[in-house]
Amino acid sequence: MTVTSTRRAILSDPVAVPATDWDGVCERLEAIIVILTTCYIRKGFELDRIKASGALTYCRCQANGAPEDNAGFQRLLDFPKQYNQSIDWIIMGDMRCMIASLASVKG
Repeated sequence: MTVTSTRRAILSDPVAVPATDWDGVCERLEAIIVILTTCYIRKGFELDRIKASGALTYCRCQANGAPEDNAGFQRLLDFPKQYNQSIDWIIMGDMRCMIASLASVKG
């Protein structure tokens, strides 16, 4: 019996990366900002509105067809990281990593 490596098969096929749905990214980022500003998080919690605004501005510019901006993209990456939010969910709409990582934390 011959076993074929699935790793080789997966790596040899080109993978199509879908274009980013910037309208969806804006919606998910806005949802995070609303939740972090309207829900009780913990005593002393304060949302950095400047960072939130910078990330959201970048998303809206991308949704309107602006050229890519490395500094803006970095702001988009930095904001969710500061609040332990899933960048996979924000950018790709994939909540699997978010659910799995939260389930892995022992309470």
